[in-house]
Formats: sequence, structure tokens, C-alpha cells
Amino acid sequence: MNAKEHPDYEHEQEKLAMIQNMISREHEELIIKSQDYGRISKEVITDPDVFDQMRKTDHNRLNVLSTLRNKPYFGRVDFCELGKNMESYFIGKTSIEDSKTKALIVLDWRAPLAGIYYSGEIGEVMYSAPDGVVIGDLAIKRQYEIIEGKLINIFDKGLTPMDEFLQKALSEKKDNRLGDIVTTIQDEQNQIIRASKDGVLIIQGVAGSGKTTIVLHRIAYLMYTYQDIFQAEKILMIVPNKLFLDYISDVLPDLGVHDIEQVTFEMLFEKVFGKTIETTTEFDKLKNLISLDRKDEIRQKLEYISAFKGSMKLKCIIDRYVAQLLEDALPKESIELFGKTLYSYEELEALFCNQYAYMTLAKRKEKLYRYIKDTIEDRISKLERKIMRHLEAKILKLRETPELEAQKRQKMISDIADQKIKYVNTLNESIKTTPKAYLAKWENLNIEKRLLNLLSEAALLKQYAQDTLSDEELMTVIQYTKQVVKTKIEYEDIPALLYLKFAVEGSDLLKKYTHIIVDEAQDFNPLQMHILTMTSANNSFTVVGDVAQGINAYRGISNWDELSEQVFKPRATTYKTISICYRSTKEIIDFGNAVISSLNDENIVLAKSALRTGHKPCVVTCEDEETLLADVSKCIMALKHKGYKTIAIMCKTELGGMAVYEKLSALVAEDIQMLTGHESHYKGGITVLTPQLSKGLEFDSVIILDSHMDSYEDDPLHIKLLYVAVTRALHELFIYHVNQPTELIARIDAQLYEKISMPKF
Repeated sequence: MNAKEHPDYEHEQEKLAMIQNMISREHEELIIKSQDYGRISKEVITDPDVFDQMRKTDHNRLNVLSTLRNKPYFGRVDFCELGKNMESYFIGKTSIEDSKTKALIVLDWRAPLAGIYYSGEIGEVMYSAPDGVVIGDLAIKRQYEIIEGKLINIFDKGLTPMDEFLQKALSEKKDNRLGDIVTTIQDEQNQIIRASKDGVLIIQGVAGSGKTTIVLHRIAYLMYTYQDIFQAEKILMIVPNKLFLDYISDVLPDLGVHDIEQVTFEMLFEKVFGKTIETTTEFDKLKNLISLDRKDEIRQKLEYISAFKGSMKLKCIIDRYVAQLLEDALPKESIELFGKTLYSYEELEALFCNQYAYMTLAKRKEKLYRYIKDTIEDRISKLERKIMRHLEAKILKLRETPELEAQKRQKMISDIADQKIKYVNTLNESIKTTPKAYLAKWENLNIEKRLLNLLSEAALLKQYAQDTLSDEELMTVIQYTKQVVKTKIEYEDIPALLYLKFAVEGSDLLKKYTHIIVDEAQDFNPLQMHILTMTSANNSFTVVGDVAQGINAYRGISNWDELSEQVFKPRATTYKTISICYRSTKEIIDFGNAVISSLNDENIVLAKSALRTGHKPCVVTCEDEETLLADVSKCIMALKHKGYKTIAIMCKTELGGMAVYEKLSALVAEDIQMLTGHESHYKGGITVLTPQLSKGLEFDSVIILDSHMDSYEDDPLHIKLLYVAVTRALHELFIYHVNQPTELIARIDAQLYEKISMPKF
């Protein structure tokens, strides 16, 4: 209700003013402190790292306080712990304490007690705290809408519908950045955010259920609750593409979390290899598949190759290949000098195969090199002493041979003395050259060439496949590799390259991360996920996705059991489902469910509505493309007039999108952005893009342009593409086609949409 109409308004207004004053006071104190940092002489700083961290912490706190004054808190609970008095707790994005008394004024949303704000009902409640379970009575659960420091609305559980606050938030227009949801976290979301830190948590969330937002809040929660385990540099978040990375970039800083490693799998690949390796793009293969009939032999081979390259079967082939590399790696010879053995092959083999057996090939090689380098001087010295004793004995013998002429004897002794000098020089030089010379005898381990050879040489692949590939499959892999990969490494080769690199050379990333988050995980294949387990220090994962949006299922996964059984099998795995869509209106959700239901896949979870209603989707029939584009241009302007900030123009292919972009740019007096997958920044506004690029993004309104009869075919790939496009819309959805629509639209119950047989605008 309107805050001024609430019976506690005056008291609440006084409380808000008091807390705002506290924030201002702390802000002023930090400003003075930050100025003092600049006056401190470097000579008096005993630990520069600690000093820099203090300054960074204060700087981040200043940024937080600057925004807190406008909205210091958003909720309140009145809670009486068993045996104690009733107390009021205000809840905000971060804790606020009285700088004078150190009394806690606002509770951080991640605190244990704050959990009852999200999940508790009026009456008896309990929550888990570090010291055990706390039981008590929840008397008031209150939500505040504070805008620019002013108290606008107050919502009480039991007095006003709590959904009113959520509905208001969901109805807001969308900009070009994902935002936090601390004020509107729902019970099922809260349970996931606060789920156990241990083991693997797999979340199947329908489109618009807030999967990405939830895992970002989970990161903030874990870092707050387990500060000794989860430091920023030890948390890794894998996202689908750089555009998505830009889209979510504001959330964690807004939650007070900084320096988390958020990367794409390709960026992780480049980090490990220490260089950029030119590959095809993630969507190149998909572009080909979209243009081919599902029964086409070429498409079937492309799908097989893609699945094979991300399979645990290929991992096993690489394992056997690496085992042979290890067996063949050590040069089959001793290290000798002047015919004398410095290091026998048997000694080197024992070190390489036994003492260093726990290391990767590259690490063993490096360790052996270090061993030789560290011990060579002592062994050379022993050899030198032997040689010198031998030469001294020869000189002594010459001196004891009277029958030799004195001049000849002296000449021979002089020659031996010269030999001694040469031996000494050579031996001293060998201290430096021997380790390097031995290293040079090892075969070069070029990872890219090794993988290429493995996948293109019939005898090699057959040897290590060990009957796991049929002759037909074997030839498919070999022929494809020779035709395609000889010119450029495929995006789908990245997992195998990374795995081979890890297996042969190791990496600083192995067992580095204490928590790993994988977003849009349905598009990751088992080999990619296995690689990520290799970088985990404690098998702590949060994996989120939606199999209904698995447009890359041909190379990814079709159900979550594939990950549980093939990748995470030895680890404790928890599976949770989020079925409520908070993004779209009920009408758009129902339409999206109708699209995806035609798959008849038991793994698909249909979305439920958060009860926000709106307009039915519009399916618009046009006579020709010219009429269609003219009407779309008017549609865009009408949507802009309604105040919508983000409008997506969806085209199935990038080529079709480019043509639409050029034509609409001439028709619409607004800036239009064309996304191709190479961009790293999404600026909002009007955007032309493909469904595959839109995953994870959301828009106020979506206009699908090419839903003609011959466009979206009746197969799983096209059904999922259309489903992804439909489910990006928050408020309004328009689907345009020329003459007849695709069968995927035609078979949907006509009551679920508004059918318009002429230009709408």
C-alpha cells in the first residue's frame, strides 16, 4: 500500500532517516580515511599487500554506501527467538552498523536470520545458524519500496498481498543489464541460493526462472557464509559467450562481490594455452545444421562428429594415447661423456616411470631435466677426477721410462698436459650443455599437431579406439578431420585440446577452484564438464540449465542423467527443479509451452506462470516481405511509444538477420544493433539477432520475423530454436510470417494467440 496510508508510516519514516544519517556519517568517515591513505609515506608501510587490500576494501565500501543511502534496506522481520524478547531486524543488500556503538542496524540479506524473510511464514519458524537450529516466532514480515531515498510503498504479509510487490517488480521495463533480485527472491530460489556448499548441485530451470540470477546470488551467499573457503580468486563461473558475460557484469559488483573469474570456455582454453588459437566459432556448425534436413546424410555425420568430439569415449581414446606417449617419451639411451656413463638409461627410467609416476609427461620431463642439472656437476667432477688420475698415471709412467729420449718424453708429457686442459674445459662446458642436449633428444609435444594426427591417421586412431569405433565411424572421423580441421581447428576441438594439454603438460588451473558455476550447462558436453572437474579442488559445483533450450544437444547433453552418470558419478549430486517463470506473462508462457510440448520429451519441464498477465502473442500474416517489414517498422515504433526499452528482432539465421537489419535501418528512425556473436557488448535498445545468440538474454518485446511455412522445420532443433526465441519476451510477443506459418505455429491452439490476417499496424 501507499506508505503514507500505512499505520506505521511515521515510525518507518523516522527509522529510514536515522539509518540514512548513519550511512552519511560512515561515508564521510571513509572519505577522510581515503584521503589519509594518500598522505601515508611508502617508507612506513610494513606490508604493501595488506595496505593495498585495506584501501581496496574501503574503496569498494565507499561505492556501496553511495548507493545505500537511496535504498538502505528493503525488508523487515519482527522475530522472537524462543525464550527471548521480540526484535525488529531490517534487511538490506549489505549490513550497516552504527559507527559509534557498533550496533547492527541493517542485516545483510545473506545472514542466516534473513532466510526467514524469504522463506518464513507468519507464526513459528526456524532457521539454521552456525551454532545450530534457531526456533522462534515470526510476527511481522514487511517489504519496502524505497526510491531515491523516499519511502513509497509498504507491503505487509497478512495485510496486503505479498505478490503485489513481486508483480510490480516483474512488470518493470528491461534495460541492457541483468539486475539483482535481493528484494524479490522467492522461496524456491532462496532454497537453491542457500543450498549446501558441498557436492554437485544441478538445477533444471525453465526459461525465465532466474537461473543465472540465482547462481550469481549463490556466489555472493557462499562467499559471505564461508569466507575461509570461497575467496574470489578461487571461484570460476563459465558462461556461454562474451555477450552474455557483458550482460551479467553488473550483478556481482552490485552485491558487493568483486574479482570473480567469469569466462567462456574459449577464454579458459586461451588462458591455459597462453595464446589465441584461431578456431571456427561456436555457431558455425549450427549454421550448417539449420540449413540441412534432419535426414540428410551430411547433417547426420556432422552431428555424429560433434557428439564424438565432446564424448567420454574420446577422453578414453586420449587416455590410451597419452599412456603410449609416456611409454615412448624417455629417450632409450644413457647419458655418456668420453665413453663413460654419467646417467644410465636404467637410472633415468626408474626416475621417470617410478619416482615421478604421479606427474604429467611434461612435469616428469621437467623434473628429470632439473635432476640432471642439479647433479651433473658432481658427476662431472667424479669423472674429471678419474680422467685426471688416469692422465697423471700416464705422465708418471713416462717419467719412469728411461729408454725414451728426454726430448721425446717431455713432448709426450706436454701433450698429456694439453689433454688435461682440454678435458677440463670440455667437462666444465658439459656441466651446462649436457642437460640441454638431453632435453633436445625428446620428441616435440605439439598438442595441436598431436590431436590432429590422432584424429586423422587411420592406424593411430584404430589402435587407441580399441574397437570402440566401428569402421564406418572411424572413417567418418578421419575423413572429416582431413577435410576440415587441416585448415582450421574447430570450436568443438577445444575440449579435446584442453584435455590433452592437461594430461600431457598439466596446468596451474588443476585443482585450483573451490567452487565452479556452469551456466547454460545443457550446451556443454561431457568432456567439457569432465575438464572442469579437473580444475576443482573439492568437487563443489553449481550447474544450471534447461534441456528445453538445448539447441546444441547434438554436441551437448539431452538430459541431466548424462552428467550425473558420466561425469559426476563418484560425487554427491543433488538435483533441483525451478518450474516457475518470472520473466514472461502467463500468455507468453502458455504459448512457449505449446511450442516445446510438441517434442514429447519426458525430460522437458514445462513452465508455470508467476500469475502476471498481459497481451496474447500476436501471429501476423503478411502478403509479402515488403509488407511485413513495413508493418514491423511500425510495430517497433509503437512499442517504443509504450516505453519499452529493449526490443528483439529474431531471425533464424545470421544471413537473414543481416538482410533484415539493413532494410529496417532504412525504415526505422532509431538506432538498431546487429549481433553476430563476435560482439562483447550488448547495449540494449532495438537488436537484430538469432535465437542461439539470445539465450540468457531477455527483452521487453520480441518480434519473430521468419516463421514462414518453410522456415522452422518440424524437428527437435527447430522446435528448440523457436522456443528460445519465444521465451525471451517479458511483456509482448509478435510472430510474423508471409502467407502460411510454420507447422510449429499452425498446430498451436488458436485460443493461445491473437491471429491477424493483415498488417497489424
